[in-house]
Amino acid sequence: MDATPNNIDVHEATGHISLAVSRMKNTPKTRKPGANGKAPTRSEMLAAHERWLKRVRKMTARESFASLVRAGIVTPEGKLAARYGG
Repeated sequence: MDATPNNIDVHEATGHISLAVSRMKNTPKTRKPGANGKAPTRSEMLAAHERWLKRVRKMTARESFASLVRAGIVTPEGKLAARYGG
């Protein structure tokens, strides 16, 4: 994973964005300091979104499909997953 400022994480392979907005007691000590409830700013969120869009636009059709399968949105056969009405 690629760590970006103020708790915005962008996964290298999938481009998924996740936010760490609070820290639980049993969080591993490898977590970056300063992750104690500090929410990202609007500009940081927009920057993370732009980075993600840039990565997605560079994907081939196969990479995009594989990303949807990994996320559980579609099945490997190309049908919509059950949780999404397939």
